[in-house]
Amino acid sequence: MNAAEKKVLLVGATGEIGGLAARQLAGYGAATALAGRDPERLRARGAALGGRPWRGFDAYDLDGCARLASWAGEALGGLDAVVVAVGVAAFGASADVSDASAEHLFAVNTLCPMAVVRGALPVLPRGGVVVAVTGEIVDRPLSAWPTTRRPRLRSPCGCA
Repeated sequence: MNAAEKKVLLVGATGEIGGLAARQLAGYGAATALAGRDPERLRARGAALGGRPWRGFDAYDLDGCARLASWAGEALGGLDAVVVAVGVAAFGASADVSDASAEHLFAVNTLCPMAVVRGALPVLPRGGVVVAVTGEIVDRPLSAWPTTRRPRLRSPCGCA
């Protein structure tokens, strides 16, 4: 999918990866609707990208996550793709992660993206695209992966 003139919902637009994707998509000529957790950053990012529509959301509100695609489709006059770039990291051994932290990790990293995608499926046309961006945090260099090498994420719409 060529991103030029495509209508894209970007979930996680206030984060580093989502912000980068928003700038790249705008640079490719895509019409984007931005969703994120920080209204001030969304307002600023939307304005910096030429007045993009934006909406705040809470990853714990799964019904709200599922409604993002419908909102974006209305705001953009249709929807061709959804990019989900949300996530949080945990540090330390699994045995040391509290139940509250585990719940938070699962809600943000798993349930929220699943709800966004579930809500997007009835809105996207045949041939529409869903991109889920995930990350990895490594606390020590791996011998097979030199620390000077940085991965480059790719997606079908070329946004990252």
